[in-house]
Amino acid sequence: MEIHAFFTNYNNVEQLWTDFLSRKFTYRNASALGMTALRICYYVTQNPNCALKEIAFSLNISLGSASQMVQAMNVGGLLSCTPNKD
Repeated sequence: MEIHAFFTNYNNVEQLWTDFLSRKFTYRNASALGMTALRICYYVTQNPNCALKEIAFSLNISLGSASQMVQAMNVGGLLSCTPNKD
């Protein structure tokens, strides 16, 4: 795949994701979550019982950033979180 085709596809995915967030997500600034939210959703679907620190480590973001995003996604109804039992 050529670089131009890659970025065209990336742009299309980003636009579809932004459209999905604005239609389905109740969080008032859904579009601000961007592609990192998509990466979090993908990680969680692949690792359903993951801990917040695993998300942060996997996505190479700070624990604070991961916490804020997951909380916003949980409040908005995009993710469902359960407290860690440890």
